[in-house]
Formats: sequence, C-alpha cells, structure tokens
Amino acid sequence: MVHSTKQPSINTQSASSILTHIVSKTFAGIGILDFLHSDSVAYFNHEGPTIAVKIFTGLGCSALAGGSDWIFGGCLVYDLIALSVGRRGIGETKWSNL
Repeated sequence: MVHSTKQPSINTQSASSILTHIVSKTFAGIGILDFLHSDSVAYFNHEGPTIAVKIFTGLGCSALAGGSDWIFGGCLVYDLIALSVGRRGIGETKWSNL
C-alpha cells in the first residue's frame, strides 16, 4: 500500500518549513534531471541527443519552471545549465551552443 501526503504550504515564519520546502523541491528537480539522464543512457547509449530532443528538453523544462514556484523553477533552470555544462565537459559543444 502506497501512502502519500501533500506537503503543507510553506510557512515563511518558520525556518524548518522553508528548509523542508527547499530540500524537497531540490530533490524533485534532481529527480527530473536523473530521469532524463537515465532514460537517455538506457535507450541511446553512446549517442548524443538530436536537435528535437534538445528543443523538447529546453521547452519542457522552461514550461515546468514557468509554471512552478521559484524554488522548483530555479532548480529546473539549474538542471538545464547542468546539462549544457556536462555535455560540454565530454566534448559535445553543440548542446551548450543551442
């Protein structure tokens, strides 16, 4: 049996509430980055992303970031930057030049 609860709204007067929201939404953003990376490695090992994948990833993350609060949206923007820098680190500059 799966038990799920919705996180209560952020209480800006409580440091623990703020930190809880920052940590949970950062983990969710990292989970999205991990999901993108794991899927690409599982199905397209040793292949770079096509232009369509790059555009879809950029638009998808931008749409999610625009429709989210600043914590989760900022994490998604960080994910896009990490994808760009990471691809440049392995010698593929086309992703970061997009």
